[in-house]
Amino acid sequence: PACYTIEAKSSFLYYTGNRVYRDIKEKKFFVSLGFLVLVILFFSFIGNISYSDINPDAAQQAAAGLDSFSHADLNYTGKAFLGYPERQYTIAAIPALLFGRGIWTLHAGFGLYFIVGLTVMFFGLRSWLKSKGMKEEYALLPCFSLLCFPFITEYYQNFEQAIIPVSLTMLAIGLYLKL
Repeated sequence: PACYTIEAKSSFLYYTGNRVYRDIKEKKFFVSLGFLVLVILFFSFIGNISYSDINPDAAQQAAAGLDSFSHADLNYTGKAFLGYPERQYTIAAIPALLFGRGIWTLHAGFGLYFIVGLTVMFFGLRSWLKSKGMKEEYALLPCFSLLCFPFITEYYQNFEQAIIPVSLTMLAIGLYLKL
């Protein structure tokens, strides 16, 4: 249901804002600024067609996600692009649903998936490192190392379904480490 999505978003935004506030209060500027640089780097590709193209597959996937909003159950068990489950495109279509169809919303639908997964993984790594008595700054290493993998850099810029499993895996790792 939509209420779970709103609660999850507000919880994520609250936790992120609270963590940044505590970092400033505790004068942990390096770790916050280091991660902010990474997020800005990934965010700068969203809607920027000089680096990222308009992927026709992503357009069809986002259209399938938009179509899911016309069903009472969001077409949860329905099939979409190439027979993939339509439910994975529903979240990616939220920016287009809210702000209309466009290049920025097409890219944001898949890019924000990735950025949220990266952020949750970063916070999970920080918590785990702190619990082991290690420096929280070390959490930046695996996050920045993602830039070394050609699959991630290429498919992040494609802004399509191929980056969703990576995003969900980072989300799962982060949640597991927080657990």
